[in-house]
Amino acid sequence: MHFHKVMRYGSLRLEIQTSSLPNGIIVGSVRDETAKRVSLGIGIRSGSRYETTSFNGINHLVEHLVLEGFASTEDNLRFIKEVEYSGASFDAETDREYVFYKLDTPSWNKTIKLFPLFADIIIHPSFNNMSFEREKKVVLTELKRDIDNPETYADDIIFALLYPNQSIGLPIHGHEKTIRKISTKKICELHAKYYTPRRIMVIGAGLVRHEELVKLAKQSLGSLCGRRINDYFVVQHAINIGKARYIAQRSSNESSYLVVGFDVSLVARSDRDKSALILLSSILGNGSSSRLFQKLRLSRGIGYDVKMQLYFSKSLVTAFISVDCHESRDLDAAEQIIQAEIERAQDTLVQKSELRGHTEQLRRDIRNEIGNLDTLRYELFHHILVKLPRNLYKEYHEIARVRAADVRRVARTYLNLNNYAVVRVEGTKNTQTTGA
Repeated sequence: MHFHKVMRYGSLRLEIQTSSLPNGIIVGSVRDETAKRVSLGIGIRSGSRYETTSFNGINHLVEHLVLEGFASTEDNLRFIKEVEYSGASFDAETDREYVFYKLDTPSWNKTIKLFPLFADIIIHPSFNNMSFEREKKVVLTELKRDIDNPETYADDIIFALLYPNQSIGLPIHGHEKTIRKISTKKICELHAKYYTPRRIMVIGAGLVRHEELVKLAKQSLGSLCGRRINDYFVVQHAINIGKARYIAQRSSNESSYLVVGFDVSLVARSDRDKSALILLSSILGNGSSSRLFQKLRLSRGIGYDVKMQLYFSKSLVTAFISVDCHESRDLDAAEQIIQAEIERAQDTLVQKSELRGHTEQLRRDIRNEIGNLDTLRYELFHHILVKLPRNLYKEYHEIARVRAADVRRVARTYLNLNNYAVVRVEGTKNTQTTGA
């Protein structure tokens, strides 16, 4: 497998290449000659989608333990010092369909020095009982913090409502009871199963030459062996959940939070529909000029933060509209206004000036994203390894072709007001939780 393409956006020139190592690892690069750094990543096709309810959160715990391995030996401690002294940095994140380890360096020479150890620690981590119990406590603390955060808490609930009884609807960080029961044996089993060549991708963005990245990846990971994993968790779309609703009344929160969610996964079948839905999302909830911000914040004084976002992954696309309200009594009005604005988008064509303004805004935002090394790295990783049904490069051109009729059509097709989920986190003196 080899892919090579040069893309231009004004003065920006991007050279994109992908290759496969003999053992199945994919290597991808995006060269930006104007960049001043190297942004690398090792992606694993895993994540909470590949978990069961009994061991929910295990991928996130593995990620923590791998990062813990960076400081667990004398060699790794030298790596830490070299990273900090040279101005490099590393981090990791777990999502529903991937785990991603990031390494940013100030030059290719530093990359050559740091990457082999970086890769070795990820593929051959030190899972010892002492660090295992310590990181369990760290993860449990992080989990409690997520629960205390109304936005994170509501996001977890909305996925559970939209995708009931499916692994894709499980929270990424798991639950306290599932984290506590995970053993080192289970950790080792998961790592051995998923951290294998055909589920790994090495990517680089910025000051990187593809042939040099392939050589570095082959030296560091070329001897890694592993069998093909056919572990697949089916995701059901367009489930008839009616108007699913979850209300949490919490004394720990002074403000209240509302999120309305739609499963719009079928949009992935059409590039034109994807672009129209992205434009609709901007019209409804992107910035101060958006309809929801104008109606909620400026006209009614409801909602500090008002936005509409689209979550893209390999298996699904989800639309979220969220409002951060000062008082719980504002949530009813906010929900009614959201419904009214969706109905307006379904019934009437957007004005040419509004369409043109949001089109220009989105293309400018995409242009800025494309010029960001983190975005380049993620875009390549998501598009190749996770098969993400989104392509910034294609969107940049497709959005300009969207018409008012397309926006109305996707509003009617994908924002079904008879089949969506609502989560309300109400700040109150009494702590109660109800579901429906």
